[in-house]
Amino acid sequence: MLVVAIVIVLAIFSATISYADVASDQYNRGNKLYADKKYAEALAAYQATLDAGADDPDVYLNFGNAAYRAGSIGLAVWAYEMGLRLAPRDPDLRFNLRYAEAFQRDELPPRDEVFVLRAGRAVAHYLTAAEALSGAAVGWVLVGLAALLWAPWRRHRGMVIVIGALGLLLLLFFGPLAAWRVHDQLGVHRAVVAADQAVARTAPAPEAKEAFTVHGGMRLVIIDTRDRYSRVRIPTGFEGWIERDFYREILP
Repeated sequence: MLVVAIVIVLAIFSATISYADVASDQYNRGNKLYADKKYAEALAAYQATLDAGADDPDVYLNFGNAAYRAGSIGLAVWAYEMGLRLAPRDPDLRFNLRYAEAFQRDELPPRDEVFVLRAGRAVAHYLTAAEALSGAAVGWVLVGLAALLWAPWRRHRGMVIVIGALGLLLLLFFGPLAAWRVHDQLGVHRAVVAADQAVARTAPAPEAKEAFTVHGGMRLVIIDTRDRYSRVRIPTGFEGWIERDFYREILP
């Protein structure tokens, strides 16, 4: 049994290494093709990198750059969004996303939000869900520590109060951010229109009436999925059914 277990582990380990080698080879190939200004071929190589299991901000950055150069704004926006979920403070990803968005064909009205919500959303986008949860967890630990030390540390009540106050501040700051990020990454099924154009219909059928048209880079919220179609909502609030081949999901 031990020999079988070792063989299985070695087989899995070898497969993982081979998987990583394929991703690395394709990534390096994509970089060379990009340097040679063969953007469509570079994009295919970066796609092969992702297909081989890569999930890295640098891969998404280069994928997005190649997609933009190849004329696919939708794929570029999707790639930058995928990278930002892993590295939300990466300046290149943030800048390139804003730059690509400037070339989107669909113009959306600005969000009508109060300042507190707008500021909170901006701060939350600089943190991953794991980072926000870690901050809230530290707050809980400090509050709990202060509660445990309250009785035995009578002569150091001032220090205990400082510890508790710091933990409470961390909870008040990171708690709502953690809840929002977890909901945004896990509770909301998001996607981006990858095709140059996609027609949303009133029902999940090709003969259904056209509801509206969206273009590459448009953000979607997936509400329901039936066969080839998904019911989506765009930022303006309109809903319709779009073929699944026309968009790419933003994974949590």
